Amino acid sequence: MDEKIRNKVQSMVCDQMTKRTLDDANVHAADMMTDIKKDVSAYLDSVGITLDFIGWADTFEFDPGVQAAIDRRYIADKDKSIATDMAPHTATLQALASAEATRTIAGKWNGAVPSSVSLWWLPASISDWAAKALAPSK
Repeated sequence: MDEKIRNKVQSMVCDQMTKRTLDDANVHAADMMTDIKKDVSAYLDSVGITLDFIGWADTFEFDPGVQAAIDRRYIADKDKSIATDMAPHTATLQALASAEATRTIAGKWNGAVPSSVSLWWLPASISDWAAKALAPSK
């Protein structure tokens, strides 16, 4: 009996899944389960069996390339959701990061003024000009 019922349920799940795209199936999983339960109950009632519970007992398995794409999309969707949730707090987070950077620098500073100034961070044309402009006259 388990095999016949399981096969019937799996057939109904396949019917529900093949009507939809993968994304649509994810969105409508609860609706699908409602329809499957209704259909399975009707089938079981017709053969004298009362259904108490039905639920997902297993998971779907996809080809590794498909699963990797699903995983990337899921992670990207979660990252987007987190970014959206955090957007109103960006200014506060930036201020906290700036304060932490200031504390870190202040904790390492010996109190002395730098003895030389490095211009490594300037574009070459500006740093060359500054070196010439600041060089002692001959």
